[in-house]
Amino acid sequence: MRNRSLIRGGLWVLLGVAVVAFILWVVLNFDCLSQYFTKDNPHGELFKVCLTAFAGIGVFITFRYLGKQVQAMEKGNVDTRFNTAVEHLGSNSSTIVLGGIHALQQIAVSDKNYTTVVHNLFCSYLRENSAELNKVNKANHEMAPDKCPERIQVLIDYLFKPYNKKESVYKDFETDLSYVELRNCNFNWGTLNNCKFREAFLTECHFGRGTLNECDFRGGTLTNCYFAAKTFTDCIFSEVTFTNCHFLHRNLTRCSFLYITLDSLTELPKGTEYSLKKDHTSRKFGE
Repeated sequence: MRNRSLIRGGLWVLLGVAVVAFILWVVLNFDCLSQYFTKDNPHGELFKVCLTAFAGIGVFITFRYLGKQVQAMEKGNVDTRFNTAVEHLGSNSSTIVLGGIHALQQIAVSDKNYTTVVHNLFCSYLRENSAELNKVNKANHEMAPDKCPERIQVLIDYLFKPYNKKESVYKDFETDLSYVELRNCNFNWGTLNNCKFREAFLTECHFGRGTLNECDFRGGTLTNCYFAAKTFTDCIFSEVTFTNCHFLHRNLTRCSFLYITLDSLTELPKGTEYSLKKDHTSRKFGE
């Protein structure tokens, strides 16, 4: 790839040198060439056409080269912004980290070449930092324990909710949030497609007014969570431990609740088929 770039660059240089050489030749031989533009010279019109065509080619080559240079500069600027934003994610300052998250979101929206990379970074950040952020948040907000860490909520909003009145750019991506620890997080109005919450710890999380499609909660521990999304389709809640969780609507389609553990306060939609982990016996909730 580098050799090809060098060859292309060399060709552009040669073309530029040729154009400059032609212009110098015209200037040095202007008196002689001007005779071709006289009415008496039969080759005058042909020469004019050739000269105009050559000038047009020169202008085209120049603008094309400048366009390539501008694109290269823009890509370089994006690369620099991306690298700086990624560095900010490692800061100990919450403000700087948030700045990095916002910058990465802008890059993902404006440049499709970075969308997948930014999506993976956001997911990785949540998996690696959610537990620690919740510990810090609990220590700093003893008077307000129901507050989700701002960095986590911002990432959830970007991953699953509309941005600037448009659907999330990540809506068709598989989102892996396995083993995360999320507390007091708001997924309301979110669109969760093919999202994995395997072995996750979710506490006081709200899934309302959105849609969940092919989401996998297997092995998770869900406490005081509310599920009031418009639709749940092909979601897996097998081997989940439910504590005081509530599904507020009968809008589950092809969702499985196999080998679950639930307390007496948990409410599934009436008639939902499930089996308990302790005996694997199939039941229907509320019947």
